Amino acid sequence: MIRICFILVFSFCILTAGGQQMSHDLSYYAEAARNYSPLLHDYRHQLQIEQAELRRLKALYTRSRLELNGDYLFVPVLTKDGGQTSFRWNAQDATDYYGYDLGESSGHLHAGATWTQPLLGHSSYKVAQEQSCINMDMARNHIRLEENQLERAVTEQYRLDSLNTAASLRSFNLQYKPRLDLFVDGGMQTGSFSQWYRHFGWSAGLTFTWTLFDGRQKRWKERQAELQQQSIRIYRDHAEYQRSMRLRQCLSELEKYDRREKALTEQLAGYERVLSDYAREVEAGQVSVLDYLTVLRNKIQTERDALLMRTNRQLVIAAYNYWNH
Repeated sequence: MIRICFILVFSFCILTAGGQQMSHDLSYYAEAARNYSPLLHDYRHQLQIEQAELRRLKALYTRSRLELNGDYLFVPVLTKDGGQTSFRWNAQDATDYYGYDLGESSGHLHAGATWTQPLLGHSSYKVAQEQSCINMDMARNHIRLEENQLERAVTEQYRLDSLNTAASLRSFNLQYKPRLDLFVDGGMQTGSFSQWYRHFGWSAGLTFTWTLFDGRQKRWKERQAELQQQSIRIYRDHAEYQRSMRLRQCLSELEKYDRREKALTEQLAGYERVLSDYAREVEAGQVSVLDYLTVLRNKIQTERDALLMRTNRQLVIAAYNYWNH
């Protein structure tokens, strides 16, 4: 007897441990599938890329820029000064020569640095930041779609696509606004190589740009955005129609389940009355036990049907709440 009890306890422990191991393995593989999904990795990388792009745009629109620059200009001529014909790369003092007019174009050496600070870039960065945030929301939504496979979240994707199209158009239109930049450069610039060390200095100024005409690019860009918005609206309306159809389907199924539940309740009440009568008749010897068991079996099957029906009804309610969220 002790050996039998030991075997039973040992078997129960093995089954319990096996069940726990199976549950652990299932969650482990589910998590591994999420971790090793190439599409999820792609979406996460897109999110990181968009964050890096936002930092780059901030540096472009709001941060100063320092550049090293320089140039060395040669103006070669063929000179005949002193009665001798010779070729010179840069003849600053030639009088009888063939080549560019040295009074208008002369060789020079320039080497220095230029510092540029955007003065009106904050509004441009704000628009770019808005579009970047929308792109990051889209990437996060893609991750949620892939992880959970939620069809209902597609509606949110349409909203984000619409916002992204509008933000893209606003970002494109920024190039048609006036742009004012301040620049400062310093270094050396000279046309006389013999005294180059005397020509270090600096200069400063403003640059102003304003696009007045671009060959109707703006109009065609607006046309593209309009067509994209139309496509988004069509997809959105179709998704909303599908959602409403699913809601009506859920309501119709719930109505059927309610009628079925009412019928099963009445049927079970009838079985209860019959079994109560059969119990008295069995005691009196008027009905066989086999008839009683047959009715009892039918009652048990009806209870199972009622339990299954209630389970399915709860699933339909959950689906309705899901699509109605």
